[in-house]
Amino acid sequence: MKCLTPLATSICFCFVLTHSANAQQQTGALRANSRDGLSTDEVKEMLVRKGFYDSRWNETGIGVENQFEPQTVGGDRIVVDHTTGLMWQQAGSTNAMTYPDALNWVADLKTKGFAGYHDWRLPTLEEAMSLIEVQKHGDLYINSMFDQKQQWIWAADKHSAGWAWGVFFYYGYCYLDHVGGLYVRAVRVQESISEIKQPTKSSRSSSFNGLWGGTTSQGKSIYFGVRDNALTGIAGEYNFKGNICDFNGNFIHRSGGPLPQISADKFFAEYRSGMSQLFFFEGAFSSDTTASGTISFTFDASPGGPPCIGQAKATWSAKKTSTK
Repeated sequence: MKCLTPLATSICFCFVLTHSANAQQQTGALRANSRDGLSTDEVKEMLVRKGFYDSRWNETGIGVENQFEPQTVGGDRIVVDHTTGLMWQQAGSTNAMTYPDALNWVADLKTKGFAGYHDWRLPTLEEAMSLIEVQKHGDLYINSMFDQKQQWIWAADKHSAGWAWGVFFYYGYCYLDHVGGLYVRAVRVQESISEIKQPTKSSRSSSFNGLWGGTTSQGKSIYFGVRDNALTGIAGEYNFKGNICDFNGNFIHRSGGPLPQISADKFFAEYRSGMSQLFFFEGAFSSDTTASGTISFTFDASPGGPPCIGQAKATWSAKKTSTK
């Protein structure tokens, strides 16, 4: 672990350097059509055959080498996986719901044309399990590029009357749920399996390694680190003006595991402080030494008084300050 204290600021952030121990296997085409009567034995066999990690039924699984690319289309956040050819919602439903309600929720998503598409659906269990990672990112076994609220999600596959499959990212396994209340993260096919691209990790990623520093459009400082094609720490300052408040603050994103990966020279990270403060940090590298992007804030807090509610957004630009 290494701690850094940038010049001209009191912010200090720590990060852990991580390395992938194993090359991950290809899963082949994932089943896109939902099934009724999907048995537990069939699921266990599928987990082994596809190499999916499952903390209960396939602890030796090594998962999928996802190649995620975050995008924002018409204000809607999505994540494209160039390994599986799937496009996912970056977040999903804000509330847990029953399986029938989940079907209705996705139908409404299709009607509205989320991110400009009208073919969203619940993922099959195979598709949903392709998001499970071998190690936790924060509290969940899913890449931190995704919103952390959806700790468990519905799959489209049913086991029997009143029972459907779901994926529990908190514990890292799939399971059966009877009616119950799970979240929804919809999916659609972005690329046919025959058109899936080679891994999109930046060919220049090694040259991004180092410490970066810059300023936001608010005139505040921003810092982050890069190592082995992943962000290793994020820290910064902000000014927030809400409904009845105006204050300055700091944010620090630390993790005991890997932070968001850089894909196609782009990255996206989410930082949550308790349940009331949420930061979205995204950007792109324009060269080996320059980067820029946006940072968004959502607050619903009480900093020593009545509730302060509101949103803010700022642009940022940064340069590499060190290669260590």
